[in-house]
Amino acid sequence: MGWAHAAYDPALLASSHLPDCTYSRVHVEGVPYARVSLSEAAAGYAARRDRGETDRNSRWRVLLVAPSDRIAAAKLDVVYRGVRHVDHLLLLRTASGWRIAAAAWGDPSRGKAPAR
Repeated sequence: MGWAHAAYDPALLASSHLPDCTYSRVHVEGVPYARVSLSEAAAGYAARRDRGETDRNSRWRVLLVAPSDRIAAAKLDVVYRGVRHVDHLLLLRTASGWRIAAAAWGDPSRGKAPAR
């Protein structure tokens, strides 16, 4: 996901994700919640790439990988446009290798329950 995001490359996005993968975003760019399909995400990547945008300066870190035989979960964080986001990925091992089946990411500092 990070490499496809850095270049806003829809082809790399498609090759690293399952076709029916969905993205859920929580508190990203001022939107409380949004869910998009892989094709919608790829169209957004293509539009940004066509405008000459990149996100090569974001710092990605893998925080956790919990593998099993055919499935795995990963937790990453990234500073995107100056805001820290946490990504949770569900991966599936296919005949062609590991592919992202679902992704949820957001700003962990937003939407916290009020203190009591």
